[in-house]
Amino acid sequence: MTPFRTSLQKKVQAAGVILRDRGPMDRLRLLKLLYIADRESLQERGVPIIGGLMVAMKHGPLHSEVYDLIKGSHVNEADWSANFESIGNSIAMKHDPGRLDLSPFEIDKLNAVTERYQEVDTWELSELTHDFQEWRDSFLKGTSRPIPPESLLKQVGFTDEEVRGILNDAAAHSHLFQHLGA
Repeated sequence: MTPFRTSLQKKVQAAGVILRDRGPMDRLRLLKLLYIADRESLQERGVPIIGGLMVAMKHGPLHSEVYDLIKGSHVNEADWSANFESIGNSIAMKHDPGRLDLSPFEIDKLNAVTERYQEVDTWELSELTHDFQEWRDSFLKGTSRPIPPESLLKQVGFTDEEVRGILNDAAAHSHLFQHLGA
């Protein structure tokens, strides 16, 4: 379980920002760009863009729920497939999900990461994520293991005290929204 609140709409809209005006994209590439953008958002603000469970897999770290949405094995797959379609190993946007749930910072971060790596081959991008220490610490061949938020936060430069504060704030925020039914 991750302390960072997550929403299906933010996942869908974040993918939409990356795919908008760029045509079909390899699903591995989409997953890597989302992870890198979330990692950089955590580093810069102490808050992810889409949050949720992040896992260490063979080809690097990724958002578990987004991967399940792409594969069609998530309970909310219908909401995903209303906006995107799989074509082989690629994802294409068939309906623009908009950006209303994303802040200007989040939209800019998603676009900046996508543009920064536009000339990098998908497999090179995957290999690049193998340099992330949180992936190295969590990866076990043949498995999909959670990346502890504490590990990720420490790897992007937060002290133990700052990590505790960020995680406590995230848990309180999630708890509040859960009780409000939001």
